[in-house]
Amino acid sequence: MTVIALNGLKLSQKLRQAEKTAEAFVEALEEVDLENFAIKHDVSEATIILKRDISEATLTLRKEIAELEMRSQKHTYTVVMTALSINIMALIGAVFAIVKILGH
Repeated sequence: MTVIALNGLKLSQKLRQAEKTAEAFVEALEEVDLENFAIKHDVSEATIILKRDISEATLTLRKEIAELEMRSQKHTYTVVMTALSINIMALIGAVFAIVKILGH
């Protein structure tokens, strides 16, 4: 048979100290405002909402970029057509100048 030496006083003191620690822990937990704690479900829900918002913002940006590209192409076409028109008018003017110089 094994005999264990046990100091009852020390054990009693340790248990009282553990009891005080447990009481302090319970008191601290009672003071915690659990309304502001996020649970896994809250985080998952927020993640879904953020992903949806990001997708919507991405679609909006893609539409705006496409519109800017269209406007840019329109402006480029206008500039090219204006330059072409000016060159044609310059050529016609040059032809008239040559005809006038030659006297016909």
